[in-house]
Amino acid sequence: MKKRREHTVVLVLALLFEVGLIVLFGLKAGREGLEVVDWKHLAAAGLALFFLYIVYVEIRIKRAGQILVEEKIKTHTLLESLPQPVAVVDSERRIVTANASACRLLGLDPVDAIGRDFAGLFDPAATGRLRNGSAGKLEASVGGRSLRLTVEPLRGEAGSLVLLEERKEAEAAAPEPARPTLFDGWWESIAGLEASLEKLDAESRRGLAGALVRARKAMNALEDPAALPRPNKGRTDVAELAREAQKRFATIAKAKSLRVETDSSGDTTAYVDRDQVLRAFEEIVFNAVSYTSQGSVEIGLEGGPREITVQVTDSGIGIPAEEFDRVFDFGFVGSNQLPETKGGSGFGLALAKRVIESHGGSILVESRVGKGTRITLNIPRA
Repeated sequence: MKKRREHTVVLVLALLFEVGLIVLFGLKAGREGLEVVDWKHLAAAGLALFFLYIVYVEIRIKRAGQILVEEKIKTHTLLESLPQPVAVVDSERRIVTANASACRLLGLDPVDAIGRDFAGLFDPAATGRLRNGSAGKLEASVGGRSLRLTVEPLRGEAGSLVLLEERKEAEAAAPEPARPTLFDGWWESIAGLEASLEKLDAESRRGLAGALVRARKAMNALEDPAALPRPNKGRTDVAELAREAQKRFATIAKAKSLRVETDSSGDTTAYVDRDQVLRAFEEIVFNAVSYTSQGSVEIGLEGGPREITVQVTDSGIGIPAEEFDRVFDFGFVGSNQLPETKGGSGFGLALAKRVIESHGGSILVESRVGKGTRITLNIPRA
């Protein structure tokens, strides 16, 4: 702002000087009885003034460049003084600067590191999370090394400061909590059935949908309710998670001829554990699709100043009012069921509630028997 004001003052002074020259030449012409102004002298003075202004701007640009280089040197010197490997990346996840210890971990030459694609250095999972703007702690591997990255966003989305730490061999080898192996091929398997739905009659499609619902509920029975780890938060588009949850149950919805839609408005990004919130959405959308025989399931998201509101509304069988207080309890199964939903474990909605509350959010159920159910989630942005 100060430099812009200085440039404006210089330009105004130059214009005033130019106007002054015109006035002086005009007065001189009037005194000497000339009918025309001496435009040659006036043009020469104007060109000289314009040249001086260009020289001034050039000097200022060079000085600004020198200051920028000096600041970069200071920043790099500061990073080099830190004992921990540190890198600064811009909004496109390219390296702005990195200290020598960070370059060693990443297998980069300190000179060639500048401008390199930071996100592209790691394994595909870590690369995807970095490109999506994830913040917080995440695990990554590069050049045979297992690293832990701590990503801290800079102000104004200018980039991120990344702290790197090499994981010890025993720590890196330790298995991380995962879903039962039955889940591994679940999504791919049911997605492969979608192409065959058109060949089935309505009764066969309903039978297939029921079988898929029962299989999914049976897998939930294998889960450990106490195995929910502490959220590993990163910047995530919550609307994308809702669309992914919708996509995963598209085959069941299509087999039941249900209309499922997701709509969002406002900024829907928040610092959440992507995997956990996606799992919560899966359970809520799965329940909505499972307990709806006909009609629709609508997923709406609205980004507010401090939180994101998510509503999942179905036109299903509904929940008796006297059971509202127990619907999120582990092991609770509602009294009204469809043939394919009988024998559930009472796990899904209870898990969703634990996930949302572990993020500091809240979950609310509204329902009328025979009319449908609406589940509302309020998820804080941070």
